[in-house]
Amino acid sequence: GKAQAARYAFQVQQARPDRPGFYCLSVKPQHFQIVHSSPVGLRISDHTPWENLDTLCAYVYSLYVPPDGHFLYDRTITWKETPNNPLSAPKWTVKTESATYTDAELIFLGNPWGRRTTILRAEVPGQTPVIIKEYYLDDDRRYEEGELLEHAHAEGYIPGLVRSVWAEDVMSDGRKVMVKDGSYTRRKRRIILADSGAKLEWAASVNDLLMVIYDVLEAHRTLVRKRAILHRDMSLYNILMYPELSSWPMMQAKGYYKDSPALIDEVLAGKLSDPDERKAHCLLIDLDNAARLDGNDTKVIRHELGFRTGTPIYIARAVAQGEVPPSIFQLHRMPPLSPQAKEKYVSVYGEERYNLYNDEGYTIHGGNPFDELNRDDAKGPVTFYHRWEYDAESVFWTLYSVLIRVVPQGITISDSAQALLRDRWTLLVGHTIAVEKVDRRNSLLSEAVTKLISLFVPTMHDVARLLDAMARQVAPSYASMPTPPPQEDHLHEALQRLILNYLVDHIDDPIPLTPGQLRETEERPKPVVNADDYRPSEQRSTTQNSKRRREEEAMAQAQTADGSQRESQKRPSVQLRRSARLASKNEPPAMAPPPPAWAPPPQAQVSAPQAEDGHADADEAPAPKRRR
Repeated sequence: GKAQAARYAFQVQQARPDRPGFYCLSVKPQHFQIVHSSPVGLRISDHTPWENLDTLCAYVYSLYVPPDGHFLYDRTITWKETPNNPLSAPKWTVKTESATYTDAELIFLGNPWGRRTTILRAEVPGQTPVIIKEYYLDDDRRYEEGELLEHAHAEGYIPGLVRSVWAEDVMSDGRKVMVKDGSYTRRKRRIILADSGAKLEWAASVNDLLMVIYDVLEAHRTLVRKRAILHRDMSLYNILMYPELSSWPMMQAKGYYKDSPALIDEVLAGKLSDPDERKAHCLLIDLDNAARLDGNDTKVIRHELGFRTGTPIYIARAVAQGEVPPSIFQLHRMPPLSPQAKEKYVSVYGEERYNLYNDEGYTIHGGNPFDELNRDDAKGPVTFYHRWEYDAESVFWTLYSVLIRVVPQGITISDSAQALLRDRWTLLVGHTIAVEKVDRRNSLLSEAVTKLISLFVPTMHDVARLLDAMARQVAPSYASMPTPPPQEDHLHEALQRLILNYLVDHIDDPIPLTPGQLRETEERPKPVVNADDYRPSEQRSTTQNSKRRREEEAMAQAQTADGSQRESQKRPSVQLRRSARLASKNEPPAMAPPPPAWAPPPQAQVSAPQAEDGHADADEAPAPKRRR
């Protein structure tokens, strides 16, 4: 039936990045259904009796002469079997206008009914590998990742931000690769990225992980303050560590951004280095949801920031709700630095920056908390838009989700601690967008520090205290204050100060971890098979559900395809029983035309590791286990 056809379409679409769209025929003795699957959605015809030869001929005709908007083949990406191992994952050859990359491996497969992000890693002889990212961009979208990266690095490379080599609209057989549904259009984009990195779960120590978070907050501040680009999707999938920077001569020709501030290595050393010698511990990637804040039309910019974008587990609470909530948490002042940490901080940033964020009198992060408990009476509703601090909150949730699951070397974790972890993880992965009136994650921000400590092994109790202190800074709704903090990166500063205090005190106690190993969460297996790393990853199997459950999940995917996190964004809805307008009844010829010179290769099933959480982009349908 249509559920099974939808499931097969989902899997084939993921396995074949060379197929922008394709047709399926679902048959039964009494009738058949025609399915068209593409990034603009899934369309399934009504049950059609076999006597209806017009529709059947239209289906066959469309395989050779597809209607406008049904782009079936992208010939700039082709696959080949591994010699002597036909059952292994295929290698891919990708041709761009600037170069051809061979033997590329799939490392990420996104939702095929939406942006359909596909990421490959290609080795380059004598050079570091490149990352090839393909996706289908909504034609109405104002910002494109390649253009944003070009603007970000225009005056020199920003340490900690991924760099691009090439970006293009994909052209196949002289035409732009595009898929359409009425007036709704997506075009295929391809971007070649120069740098790669590892997931945070591969951290060798707690200190390594905290250095990554410090640097990514600094890189984010630089990106938005100096280059006017707000990321809007800070998450586990977009913050990498142990960056492998490009060795290409063309990437070495341009120096680093001269106004980029010091990173954690310089702060801990207490002295500045030359900007060209700065090395970030982080690699910030994926500007798909980013927005530029510069320009003359403030109303347009504010309207764009009113869209809700992000990944459900890590999205800021205000963004998930689409409004500025009243503050229900105790307010805490900007945390001071210890004398030793302050000395290091001031030696690289200066006394002026330190004093800029300090509180005086009754201020909170420089803002006025007067009459905070009666916000509505004091100033009325506050207009929601994506503030800088919301990205900083997403960084906190990213750190929280990793720290509660990492495994210290040589440590046995108690059953009680595991039970506490399962409760918190269930709460995190169950978080939804635009559904909950009160964010369930508030309970994690307000729990007693003693309870949080019981989640960790004794060697990580100080880490638990750090998380508790960070949670107290993240919890308040600063935008609801009668006078909000004047510095938009105030929450970045607060979190960085807490991390710096910890690192200075624990520089000789890094807490070694077991890289790649996480505590068991008993998370339900997901049908979406993808990876979320920019490094080669091992194949692993997942528990199989029953046939009925798999079909139900496929239908759920079909019903939510083309969903949007942005409540203002409009697009055609998916109609499962809408007739397939594959070709006009008058179009099919009396005889089927001869087959094309290029015949599609056999369908190849590609498997890659599962991500803990599917990436939920602004215009991409979510994974079925998490509803947005």
